[in-house]
Amino acid sequence: VGRGRYALTMFNVSLGLMSQTWQEHQCYGWGSGREGIEINCNEDDKVVSIENVGSYGMLMRGGTIPSEISLLSHLSYVDLSYNWDIVGTLPTEIGLLNSSLTHLNLRETSIMGPLPREIFELATLTYLDLGEAVGGTIATEIGLLSKLEYLNLEGGWGEDGYIAFNGTLPAEIGKLTNLSYLNLQKNSLSGTIPSEVWLLGSLMYMNLNSNTALGGAIPSDIGLLTSLTTLNLHSCSWGGSIPTEIGLLDNLRSLHLGNSLLNETLPTEIGLLTNLLALSL
Repeated sequence: VGRGRYALTMFNVSLGLMSQTWQEHQCYGWGSGREGIEINCNEDDKVVSIENVGSYGMLMRGGTIPSEISLLSHLSYVDLSYNWDIVGTLPTEIGLLNSSLTHLNLRETSIMGPLPREIFELATLTYLDLGEAVGGTIATEIGLLSKLEYLNLEGGWGEDGYIAFNGTLPAEIGKLTNLSYLNLQKNSLSGTIPSEVWLLGSLMYMNLNSNTALGGAIPSDIGLLTSLTTLNLHSCSWGGSIPTEIGLLDNLRSLHLGNSLLNETLPTEIGLLTNLLALSL
């Protein structure tokens, strides 16, 4: 209990919540007021989640994520998204939550990269959202997060300028065989898509929009992604023809291939996409 109480105290201090109203709560005696963070515990009074409560963009007064997060050994859910005032780097100690943490959302914070290598030790992680928060290169160690189902590394404007991932997409992303959601739009990725990506049969959502240096030919292997409902390859450097295998994606509802160098002649097989609701060429 002492370790948990101490860890929550450090969250309070590090995130600048000392002036906010904290109320009595069964979980280590802590709770949150209307604005700030909400702490949830299991039946044994162990902290299992830390998340925002309050208004968009005004949830916290700022600060850093403390290294003491590692003391919350049952923590499975962290959502500190939409807080530009959260600064600093992600503490390396987060890797010690490798048997509990399943959900990490730091979208639109001011967390600085590069990501600590320890984040790739989070073997239980199923949800990772660093959209418009962290940039740099996508490390090959991404493939170690084998349980990931949701991955958002979208680029965008932060308080200190444009934030984006650059370099090539590592082949190791093909090891994320449980992935159903992949958002890499608005980055500065280059080169071609590794062949391993086209083998991610669980993918339902794939968005590579506005990676203008990412391209090459769209391979026939695209037809292997039969679970896809959304495919956005808009504003990339694709060339050649749209493969006939596109017609195998019979669950597709949204398809965006415009603003590229693709041959304007459509394969007749695109008419097989009977569930399609949105088409941009």
